[in-house]
Amino acid sequence: MPRYFFHFRCGPEYVDDREGEILIDIAAARVRGETILRHILADDVQSGVLEMSSVILIEDEGHEVAGRVAFSDVLTLKLEGRESNMHQCEATDRC
Repeated sequence: MPRYFFHFRCGPEYVDDREGEILIDIAAARVRGETILRHILADDVQSGVLEMSSVILIEDEGHEVAGRVAFSDVLTLKLEGRESNMHQCEATDRC
């Protein structure tokens, strides 16, 4: 089975996965990448800052990028009514 690497990028920050994980195929690697990014985003929420530019780059054994998992792939933001920005949401206490 192939090994996949899950590199994390957030703005200028880049964390290189040097160990990787052995998974059955790229579909399983994508699911794993989604799980990793959700955990990172959960930690961000706990710290009070949600970095929406976070991305996981999935690399195969040949060191080719085989996939990408972005914030928008793993999380949907829903706001009540017509309000579409978090500052408006905070001002009305309607979240």
